[in-house]
Amino acid sequence: MPTFRLGYFPGDPEVLSPAEREAWNEVLETGAVNPDPVVRRRVADYRYTPVHLLELLSRDVDEQVRTWVALNPNTPVQVLEHLSRDAHLFVRIRVAQNRRTPHSVLERFSKDDDLKCRVALNPGAPPSLLEALSEDEDRGVRLHVTHNPQCSPETLRKLSTDPEEGVRDGVVQNPNCPLETLAHLYNADDLSMSSKIAHHPNASSELLEGLVQLPDDSIKRAVVKHPHTPANALAWLGNEAAEKIALCRLRNPSSSAVSWGYGKDSVEREAWLILKAIAKHPNTSVELLERMSKSADWILHTCVAENPRCPPELLEQMSHRTESHLLKTLAGNPNCPADTLERMSRNADWPLLRVIAGNPNCPANLLEGLRLEALFTLKNL
Repeated sequence: MPTFRLGYFPGDPEVLSPAEREAWNEVLETGAVNPDPVVRRRVADYRYTPVHLLELLSRDVDEQVRTWVALNPNTPVQVLEHLSRDAHLFVRIRVAQNRRTPHSVLERFSKDDDLKCRVALNPGAPPSLLEALSEDEDRGVRLHVTHNPQCSPETLRKLSTDPEEGVRDGVVQNPNCPLETLAHLYNADDLSMSSKIAHHPNASSELLEGLVQLPDDSIKRAVVKHPHTPANALAWLGNEAAEKIALCRLRNPSSSAVSWGYGKDSVEREAWLILKAIAKHPNTSVELLERMSKSADWILHTCVAENPRCPPELLEQMSHRTESHLLKTLAGNPNCPADTLERMSRNADWPLLRVIAGNPNCPANLLEGLRLEALFTLKNL
């Protein structure tokens, strides 16, 4: 039988053999009655501890053991109900945090000043209870409601008019925040709020179009990575970044001519990062991708070659370059034509050939030839 050691629990007992699982159950049985409270705490904390041992440990004389039982995601409802009336506050706090805690217990806790903040954060709390807590006079409770993933759009809409700035910030950071609430909170003069809106998954293309005009690089970085950013906003950002790079080169002609050199100017460095993100964005127009492919910078070409909208004709044009990383990226693009893949394979090394073979457009005869060549190489090693 394995020796009981702190922190030496299997991640999931299902991966163990029946004999190993039986041995671990014996370890847990022994640990649950160990005279050392530290050992019992480890058993109470282990998420795969059997229910009957959690029931036993919920009556332990050590309050920290009961605290870990209260937080354990495997603890049954009846044990949580029993622990909800524990004399120690920290035990009740952990019960309030457990998502399996019954709604009736959470409702009782929501009237307790020591526990209602924890209830507001509990992802198992029903939306109706969160709506009631959203009217609490305690700013902290309302803020915790905005951070709850179960908070409904209606509750978030109501909290968007909260007098506390922190609560309104919490509303914008909740993924359930509806688009109309984001539009209501948008204020071009508040860059902090605008930045949070730019990162929100529900931000619309119209909102993002307005955000690109703001004089803040962190907002522009968020917009250029957002999946809803429209092609015209990406084009505007691309033109602005190109102008910044040109101005930096005029001020410092010795600056590196490629993006990986970054030059010595932070403005130029930021502009290159924006251009690369635009080149990879799936909403970037084919026209803008073609313009970027005419740049002298091969790393920017690599970003263009990675784009799922890059047309076959453009991939064919760029395939005549010699940079290995660019060619591997290009060969991995599912838009790459079969003729281009076949031509590239003639003088390709093995790393590039592996990428070509993995492309869904790789011709069957080429794929068979690569397989035979690989077998011949292996036999002659």
